[in-house]
Amino acid sequence: MLLVFDSLVEMKKLLGIVVLGLLIYTTPSKAIDLRDFQIEGISILDSATDHFSIDKIKNNTRNYFKNNKFTPVDFEINSSEMYSAIQFAFATNDNQFKITSLNGIIDFPNNIDKCNSKKNEIVSQISDLVKGFSKKIDTGVQQHPADKHSSYSEIRFELDSGDNIYIKCTDWSDQIGYTDHLKVGIETKEFHDWYHNIGYYISK
Repeated sequence: MLLVFDSLVEMKKLLGIVVLGLLIYTTPSKAIDLRDFQIEGISILDSATDHFSIDKIKNNTRNYFKNNKFTPVDFEINSSEMYSAIQFAFATNDNQFKITSLNGIIDFPNNIDKCNSKKNEIVSQISDLVKGFSKKIDTGVQQHPADKHSSYSEIRFELDSGDNIYIKCTDWSDQIGYTDHLKVGIETKEFHDWYHNIGYYISK
């Protein structure tokens, strides 16, 4: 469902109405800007310090990228009605901690079929939101780069700007022991290009 608001301020007051907390403010004549989307009230290029303390950010940084151009942060959230965890990343040398990649995660323990069903539902809704402003890319089922026994499937919407929105289900193997989950993500073109060329995860 597409909601059009009179102002971005009004949109932010209505957090959580559209597609699992992924909100958009736009009009038919306005090109989509990734900053118009929010996950849990957070937008791309927000400073992470506007939403989390420095201690929380530093205590939850990870090292699962192949190099340190970007710093990932990953932690569970108990206050959300939608997501069980949140992930984001910022350029490591950015003292303002501007978010370049943002994901909300929903767990589906040992139920990848239900995950895929929810993924398809969200994809259908987002397709309506970005129709005419994006290219839809379906990866099909792929081996996960972190574990040859695990797999993922992803639908990605590449906006005219090169920025991306994606919905992804990961089916973790019993050997690796992680929880199957759905991920709703938004990321800048800069982060996307780096991640898909040299920055693949080496862990979850």
